[in-house]
Amino acid sequence: MARRPVARIDMNQPVAPLRNLEMDSYALYHFRNAYAYATSDSRKPAPNPAGQTLRWLWWRLDKHVKAEVREAIRSGKFIREDDPRFISLPSFRALRRDYIAAQNRASVVARETRETRVDVTLNLDGSGQSFAKTGIGFLDHLVEQIGKHGLFDLRVTATGDLHVDEHHTVEDVGIAIGQAIDRALGDRRGIVRMADALVPLDEALASVAVDVSGRPHCKVDVTWTLDRIGELPSSLVEHLLCSIATEGKLTLHARVLAGGNDHHRAEALCKALGRALSAATRIEPRLHGESPSTKGRIG
Repeated sequence: MARRPVARIDMNQPVAPLRNLEMDSYALYHFRNAYAYATSDSRKPAPNPAGQTLRWLWWRLDKHVKAEVREAIRSGKFIREDDPRFISLPSFRALRRDYIAAQNRASVVARETRETRVDVTLNLDGSGQSFAKTGIGFLDHLVEQIGKHGLFDLRVTATGDLHVDEHHTVEDVGIAIGQAIDRALGDRRGIVRMADALVPLDEALASVAVDVSGRPHCKVDVTWTLDRIGELPSSLVEHLLCSIATEGKLTLHARVLAGGNDHHRAEALCKALGRALSAATRIEPRLHGESPSTKGRIG
């Protein structure tokens, strides 16, 4: 089931109780958690960007408002999301607005070396709007498959030393995409974590299993017929996938089970990667923001 979008709040309208807003259980849970961190006297780091934003705002609230909120928390009265004493406070409204703004799981990566320049923009909670321009046509095609079928908003542009060969550009594109995934996931709380996808493309069939484990590992099992697919050396398809897995801190197992056309094999792999990543990074409301690990943390 797709995650429902968090409602936008019109700051010029009367503030309704939180329970009347179209907020999913995950967002509501994290709002209350983050607000508790924001109002805590603890100096421990806030657990997520929302908590950091809220804590920053907390120290700028009027001291009388702080005293009221602290007393409500101490007395146990501030446990309902529709408490009318605080819902109407402008400061509380600002906290709620900033929390909602912090919910987007997005990242921007700019990687520049003497060999390449790569820019990646990623939103994990997108709609599959995907664009790539790397100077290698088939690489663009593969990257766009990951975004489209993962339902990620993914934009990748790259310039590289293609007069040398394609290796540096493919590697750095994979590194930058992996870093963008890692940053967008944050502490990885509340996600499904493990998923797999089996994707056919005509005569080709590819399988990809992913664990968003925080521990990088990559195994790709494929045999190519040709040395190149368009402008892309066939061997660099594996290198692209493993660069994404390493920098994204993913456990990735990919395998082509059938197929005679190298274009179809490679494309099926990237479609399957997108599908598996989409499922693995999806928010699972039943976790209520907890880490999907018996250790209590990912990594």
